[in-house]
Amino acid sequence: MAEVIMEWLGALFMFLASLSLPIICLYVANETWYASAGRFRRPVGLATGLVGVPIHELAHAAVAKMFGMRVLEVALYKPDPESNSLGYVQYAYKSGSIIHGIGRFFVGIAPVFAGAAVINLLIGVSGLPKLSDLMVAGAPLSFALIQHWLIEMAGQINEPKTVLILALCVMIGSHSTPSKADLYGSAAGIVWIVFLYLISRLIQAWLAVNWDIGSVVESISVYMVALLVQMVTLSAAASLTLSLISLCFLATGRAIGTGTGANRS
Repeated sequence: MAEVIMEWLGALFMFLASLSLPIICLYVANETWYASAGRFRRPVGLATGLVGVPIHELAHAAVAKMFGMRVLEVALYKPDPESNSLGYVQYAYKSGSIIHGIGRFFVGIAPVFAGAAVINLLIGVSGLPKLSDLMVAGAPLSFALIQHWLIEMAGQINEPKTVLILALCVMIGSHSTPSKADLYGSAAGIVWIVFLYLISRLIQAWLAVNWDIGSVVESISVYMVALLVQMVTLSAAASLTLSLISLCFLATGRAIGTGTGANRS
């Protein structure tokens, strides 16, 4: 029985890992994006936050309501220089409630999936190709697939509408990563996720129900990962572009400074 339980836990771990890796990559891409902005980091964050932060906070509030928690206060966009926050959601939960315990996990990670879903919707509305369609269609995720998708997308950016859509996608993606407080709440709720998963598997084994939970989890995982990777790729492309622009300005500034020194001598 112990081996079976370890197998179940292994399947759950792989599912969570497949979702966590794109989120980590998104965090790195966004940090690179803001680091590249240099002294303009704060203004860039405020500007992109006009679109990204309301979606982030609405996701928190909606999921909290979904799990029966009481939402106390919502600030969709309220920059605070002291805490360095751009918005917040305050909600109340019962520490002994299983539903609220599970809900805390999903409330914490809600902005990531909400951002990915909105970006997928925007890309679909714009008529641009969606990476999620290629992956869900059965194409395995690879650098070649991502490169093909980016090249195909670049070839279709031929009007202001598509440029605006991509700008909105970057603004949303740059504010989709969970904050430290979000991760803390999710960590507190993941214990309940593991507990309920094991209980459901034990009930399935006890009743001899032929329900392949693994296949269901895998199907959900593939679709979610597709949406996440699409958002991560756009954020990474944006951060790389901004980094190159920053390096060009830095190199130009050094060249001008060197030239000025030579003239003075």
